Amino acid sequence: MRTTRYYAALVVVVLMVMTLSAVAQGPPQVDPKNPVTSYVKTRVGRQTTNIAAAADAMPAENYSFKPTDGQWTFGAIVAHIVTSNLRVCQAIGEQAPPEGLGALKAEDPKDKLVAGLKQGFDYCKAALDKVDDSKLADQVSVGQNKVARANAVLTLPIDFADHYAQMAGYLRAKNILPPSAQPRRP
Repeated sequence: MRTTRYYAALVVVVLMVMTLSAVAQGPPQVDPKNPVTSYVKTRVGRQTTNIAAAADAMPAENYSFKPTDGQWTFGAIVAHIVTSNLRVCQAIGEQAPPEGLGALKAEDPKDKLVAGLKQGFDYCKAALDKVDDSKLADQVSVGQNKVARANAVLTLPIDFADHYAQMAGYLRAKNILPPSAQPRRP
């Protein structure tokens, strides 16, 4: 019973965050036959673009930067995005991730971390492309837990929003304007 309430609350929060975000960025293209998965795919596409641009924007010498002792380095955020997304996207698409991709470390050089980040995003996109709304109730394994595929699918945009917010704060601390704050080109 408690788990059901948790998932119901999670869905409500996700939908509220997605709605507020959609209002700010304009309406995404939604497939009426698959409204949930098509919406998530659109959100994830926008978020991965911003995260990759943020990773590119931070100079290599600042990948070891962390605003306070208790926070991760910028490189640790990038490495975490890759490894956590591989676990989630493996559950979504039910296929093994590319060899060696989960072995990234915070101390790896920027070029290796950014390449892994982008490869991980491609892997997640391929996993999401295999899913439609009819598969959201299927049980999948995320780590040691069995959850509805919907849990994994809805986790992606939440995780991406959280980590992009971290990255944007780090960029601003280094006087770099985050990608989403830059003027839009016509």
